[in-house]
Amino acid sequence: MRRPKSCCYTSWTPGTLPRTRIGFCLQGVVEQCRDSIRRIDNLVALRADYRTRVAECGGSARLMSLVDGLFSSPLLTIPQVAASTSVTYPTAKKDVVRLVKLGILAEGEPHKLPRHFYSPQIFDIAYGEP
Repeated sequence: MRRPKSCCYTSWTPGTLPRTRIGFCLQGVVEQCRDSIRRIDNLVALRADYRTRVAECGGSARLMSLVDGLFSSPLLTIPQVAASTSVTYPTAKKDVVRLVKLGILAEGEPHKLPRHFYSPQIFDIAYGEP
C-alpha cells in the first residue's frame, strides 16, 4: 500500500528545516528556544550584578537570600519578607529600603496596602518583548 502524499513527507537535509507545516512549527520552536536561552543568560547576568551590588555595600547573607528569591518571585511585600526571613517588620522594611536604594527593587502602587515592591529589570527580561 502506498502512503498518501502529505506535507509531512519531504526530503530533509541536516541543517535545514523542511518547507512544510511541520518545518514552520519547528522553526517557531527553534526561535522560542533561542529567545529562552537569551532571557536565561540575561537573568543569570542580572543575578550576578545584583549579588555584586549587595556585596559591595556590605549586605548580609539575608539580603543575598532576598536577592536570590527575587528570581523565583520578583514581587514582594514587607510582611512577606519578615515572614520568609524570620525577622521583625522594621528589619524587613530596612532590608527592602536598602534594595530600593541599590536599584534592585522599585515600589509598585504607592497608595496600595500592603506596599508591594518588584524588580523592574527581572520583569523586563522575563516578560518584555524579545
